[in-house]
Amino acid sequence: MKKNTVENEKRLNEIRKEMAALGPVLFGDMSAKTQSYTKVDGTVSRQKAQSLFRFAKTGGKMTRRIPAEAEKAVKAMIANGKKYTALREEHERILTALALEGALKKTPARAIPADGEPVGGGQRRSSKSS
Repeated sequence: MKKNTVENEKRLNEIRKEMAALGPVLFGDMSAKTQSYTKVDGTVSRQKAQSLFRFAKTGGKMTRRIPAEAEKAVKAMIANGKKYTALREEHERILTALALEGALKKTPARAIPADGEPVGGGQRRSSKSS
């Protein structure tokens, strides 16, 4: 178990470094929007595709038009966002495993977190009913 803990802590440090090295991130996706219009002679034409960035979370929705010259940078930030999300999920899994490992130890002193809060229900209940 101790070897696993050391490996997990090493991986947590690696994940933190990878997250810091990503640079700017965006969470969302790109789409293209085209509109058609009718000319005076009756023919229907389409406008050049406009790129849109879309983002929707619990806090709200956002849609922004992206200029053609900025598309490459925005796509790179979206890719960084996907990497960040994957790293964050792995980070959460490792932290959960480490927390459980500490909480399941037989020696409760090692299971007490750094902030001093007690872990688990170590209080005795009285048999008297009030």
